[in-house]
Amino acid sequence: MRLAVIISVPVIAILLVLATTRPIVAAEYSFQVLVHMSGPTDVTGASVQIRVRFAPLGAQADVVPWVGLSLPGNAFIQVGYSDMMGKYPPTAFWEYFPPGTADTIGYFQGGQGSVVEPNGTWHSFSFYSVGNVWYSYVDNINMGSVNLGVDSSHGLTPYAAAEVPHTNSTGIVLGPIEFRDFTYRDVSGSWHNVSEAFGDLGFGFGSAPLPSGTRFPYGLEAIGINDWLAGSGLRQTFPSPLWMGPTIGLTPTAGIGGSQIHVRGSGFLSADTACTISSPTSHNLVFETTGGLGVSAGIVVGELILGIVPPGKYVVQVTGNQGDVAQATITVE
Repeated sequence: MRLAVIISVPVIAILLVLATTRPIVAAEYSFQVLVHMSGPTDVTGASVQIRVRFAPLGAQADVVPWVGLSLPGNAFIQVGYSDMMGKYPPTAFWEYFPPGTADTIGYFQGGQGSVVEPNGTWHSFSFYSVGNVWYSYVDNINMGSVNLGVDSSHGLTPYAAAEVPHTNSTGIVLGPIEFRDFTYRDVSGSWHNVSEAFGDLGFGFGSAPLPSGTRFPYGLEAIGINDWLAGSGLRQTFPSPLWMGPTIGLTPTAGIGGSQIHVRGSGFLSADTACTISSPTSHNLVFETTGGLGVSAGIVVGELILGIVPPGKYVVQVTGNQGDVAQATITVE
């Protein structure tokens, strides 16, 4: 996914990135609405859930939502689905560019999978590496694999995108398409929630520029933590970052061994159904949890009893069962 000619204005970025591949002709556009995690972070995989939205029958362009990652050595991988002008049900695909080819138009390399349906349902799209081999998945079913010559991104970070490729019109209706639960895999193989993300409006590689004064046709809107819409009729000014990760508060913020501490948190993933509390600074800090520590609709409520530890500052950590994490500091007197 090549980035080029970034033009920044407050809360909007216009950039050029890689598209799904077919030859580009004059006055042909490839529009992209993108969300990317903050970085640099060394990544070995990425995943996102996309709510499938069928294009209307007779649509004049394809709609292609995907998640992808640029790799060192000018390589690239992406996984998503393609809705071809509303003529056929949306079909899963994966695509890659071998080392040295991501900045060329090239041709389709990868494969197609099964239909993603019914309309309005959620599906997961992901990829990860084992050594230099990258594996792609849709709904946890392997789509294929390829050796891309590297085992991680070396600081490059993934994108989740809604794309209208290879169109001559700015009037194509795009969704809006909803994305959620954007995650990445670190070099140890652990998966993490994207706790901070940024939005971009841009063009696929090889796209013609819009004529001067022509408005970019699509927008972006966060509707929750790690949950957003991309497409037609949405705002083109949006917060930067789009969202920040979950937070927790402790009351009181200081105590002695045996003290009861109230824990309240927000911004956890809606998919979380359970959570745990611990301390990365001392396994003895949390003696026990009381008050039915739990999470619902992204809200954490519970209590902990401080253990017997030397005086000082300690980190309290709440971890949702989807891998999202929040921390706060407490002083033991």
